[in-house]
Amino acid sequence: GDSDFMGPALIFSRPFMKAGYALVLKKPATVSSWADLNGKAIAVQQNSTPQNFLATKDNITMVTELNPEETVKAVASGAADAAFVWAPSAGYVNKTLYSDSFNIIPVDGAGMQWPVAVAFGKRDGALRDAVNGVLTRISAKVDELKVKYGFPAGEPVTLAEGSTPV
Repeated sequence: GDSDFMGPALIFSRPFMKAGYALVLKKPATVSSWADLNGKAIAVQQNSTPQNFLATKDNITMVTELNPEETVKAVASGAADAAFVWAPSAGYVNKTLYSDSFNIIPVDGAGMQWPVAVAFGKRDGALRDAVNGVLTRISAKVDELKVKYGFPAGEPVTLAEGSTPV
């Protein structure tokens, strides 16, 4: 009815992890600021937030790929020095296809990291509360699964211009 017109249509569980984009670099390479990427070739997935971000930079060469696997492969083959990839995908590809040969470094910034939660219709508060209880009970299992599938564990690095090393 009309009483539903205003207000959010969804409610959310408590966030149970963060997900976002990460930089993929061949070990032992790492990065702590934007300056570390000056002059580098950086692979990105087509139509991604990192592609839009790198389009504003004139001190890098962008290598555009179609999917996470090809984006990581660009670093493996030497076609790129680093890659911006959705972190869970980067971690999984690193673990399953490349025997953990890359450093996967979560990157912070506008549109780069999000809390992960479960969405419910706004009338499903009781179900949301029940799921929150389950999320609390299974938090150790969620952590185990993140390790099993290679999700990066580190805190996101901010690559802002002039940022200090983390």
